[in-house]
Amino acid sequence: IKQLDKNGSYHFYGPFAIPCNSERVIIYPNPTTEQTSIICPENYGETTITICDFKGNVLSETQHDFRSSSMELINLSDYVAGIYMIKVITNKGATVHQVIKNN
Repeated sequence: IKQLDKNGSYHFYGPFAIPCNSERVIIYPNPTTEQTSIICPENYGETTITICDFKGNVLSETQHDFRSSSMELINLSDYVAGIYMIKVITNKGATVHQVIKNN
């Protein structure tokens, strides 16, 4: 979360997660060099997957229906090495996972 003060200064806070049985969301492999998989139960249905850099800038946002496939591949090969946040927003809630991208 980016907090913008009246004087124009700002601070970043987070990552934050809203509970959605995040133990049922699997991000693998982590760390990764190119791709990582998001595995969710079928009952998560339509899901928004957002990739953010460590500063909170949104790099990509995709939709996936976990009723048709319980796994979604995320390609990180175009990103530089670093720490990224993967936000998974489902009909059960939302959660944020940290992913490390190596060269």
